[in-house]
Amino acid sequence: MKAVRKFISLLICALLVVALCACGDTDYDGSGLEESVFISEEKNEAFRYEVYEDYTIITEYFGEDFRVNIPSRLGGKPVKGIGDNAIGISVLAIDIVDIPKSVVYISPSAFSGCTTTTIYTVAEGNPVYKSEDGAIYSKDGKSLLHYPSGKLEETITVSSGVETIGGYAFANNEDVVKISLPSSVTSIKEHAFDGCDKLNKLNFPEGITEIGDYACYECPALAEINLPSTLKTIGAHAFDYCLSVKKVTVPDSVVQIGDAAFMRCKSLSDITLSSSLERYGYQVFTGCNMLKEIKLAPGNTNFRVADGILYSFKGDELVDYPYGKGEDKIKINESVKSIRNYAFYKDTTQSDVELADYIVEVDFSKVEKIGAYAFANRDAIGAVSLPSTLKEISATAFNECKKIVAYRIKDCANYISVDDVLYTADKKTLVAYPCGSSQIAYSIPEGTENVASYAFSNAENLTSVSFPATLKTIGDYSFYKSVMLESVELGKSIESIGKYCFANCITLETVTIPDNTITSIPDGAFTCCDGMFDFIVPNGVTEIGAEAFRETAYLVYIEMPETVKVIKDYAFYDMDNLHDITIPSSVTEFGKEIVSIYDESNPDKVVLYVSADSPAEDYAKTNNIPYEIL
Repeated sequence: MKAVRKFISLLICALLVVALCACGDTDYDGSGLEESVFISEEKNEAFRYEVYEDYTIITEYFGEDFRVNIPSRLGGKPVKGIGDNAIGISVLAIDIVDIPKSVVYISPSAFSGCTTTTIYTVAEGNPVYKSEDGAIYSKDGKSLLHYPSGKLEETITVSSGVETIGGYAFANNEDVVKISLPSSVTSIKEHAFDGCDKLNKLNFPEGITEIGDYACYECPALAEINLPSTLKTIGAHAFDYCLSVKKVTVPDSVVQIGDAAFMRCKSLSDITLSSSLERYGYQVFTGCNMLKEIKLAPGNTNFRVADGILYSFKGDELVDYPYGKGEDKIKINESVKSIRNYAFYKDTTQSDVELADYIVEVDFSKVEKIGAYAFANRDAIGAVSLPSTLKEISATAFNECKKIVAYRIKDCANYISVDDVLYTADKKTLVAYPCGSSQIAYSIPEGTENVASYAFSNAENLTSVSFPATLKTIGDYSFYKSVMLESVELGKSIESIGKYCFANCITLETVTIPDNTITSIPDGAFTCCDGMFDFIVPNGVTEIGAEAFRETAYLVYIEMPETVKVIKDYAFYDMDNLHDITIPSSVTEFGKEIVSIYDESNPDKVVLYVSADSPAEDYAKTNNIPYEIL
């Protein structure tokens, strides 16, 4: 394990150094953090930190001081780095943070969450950073990296000469109403203004070429977005949850719009895309409930718009359908061969808005491919009539469409409908079961070898499924949220079950899997299966995946065979009634917190039964888990 962790640490450190070098002066002004060998993770009364051969990186502050003085040495090494969310994770209302001259790397998110901090200081002689008026800048002053969110300023004017607004620079500033950027700014990094709740005025001066991922995420008061003619890229989720924005014109210079860039801009009703646009991400306007049409500047050779719908330039792919069109019957153009991922996706995250579902019927014309989540969450669709031209359909194409009662298809070379259930043409793979069906029992026919991913997800009426002796595989999330399913009995032909395949089957009581069939209980396979009282892991299983039984509240007994070698992160975590578990001596590799770690006096504590001098005993000792020797 130490060798594995050492290798991983080296790899992470190498990647960090590469990233820093790639960023150059823009983010960290030539950080002096070099590759080094990981030694250990340690903590004192205030800090958790990682010790490397040449330096220490702080990963968490849990002290009780309102003024955090970052030490220059920890673990016998100079402190050179402050890691992701290391100070922001504190629950204290921190006022001041002092940075020593030894620190040459500060993660952009290091202080994310420090909403009460009024001053950052940087010691004289620091080769990478400096502080002015309580903010942290790169040494040359060209990058504003961390601005104290607790200064209670309604108006902030960034100094002339600043070229880069760093990642998280103003994040979670709850008081600022207006930020003025100088004409020198060319780059706005990730999460720069994330969570500025009252911000309603932010200028984007000419010269800016990039707006990073989540740059203005959750700025609900921001009503105007005037983008400069120099802009080339808009990052993923850049303006997500900007609830007040009504109109956006994307300048012709923009070549890339990231995933969910304007997601949940629920007031947005007018959008014009650029003539130079090359890459258009997924879910760009998902949740823009007022958007009835997408406009496109003339001259674009990658996309075209017809009737407010965005298509590929050739018209053979339907790229995005604006939610606000409000049509109940959709007729796909005959030129369309592919429906892109998320094209008709309905947002369900805006809890304050009850969205009506319009689409009840779709005429797919000559479509050959339906992408991932293409019609997800469309609750009004009652039956799906698929075209004979269909060659490929994603497992999640109709995810969470809970009223579908039938999948129908005729004369198709690739798929067939059997009693309203979709199969591949050879009937070896069950592709999709209509989750809105009123049936309480279903028998998968003999000859079926595979249950595809998501095939029975959200089948909320099914209490019983009979599995054929021929079944070999069950895909990821295949029975996810089939909340009435009571039992599962698999045959001797089964070879594998997928990740989270029975997760949230809250009434599932019994699971029978023959010995020497599957080799893994995969990640999340039985999480939140509250009906279970006991579970016998079949002989031949070598790995218990991450979260495999997490939050299975009433499971009191688990039996594992001597074939098990690996138990991954949180495999038996947060299981209220599992008070003891026997770990076979064969287990040599353990993940993080395989069980919930409680105080010794806690009545819900878990006791591990282990063999003497086994890796399981070492794991229990290291993690302060109560144990007894078998």
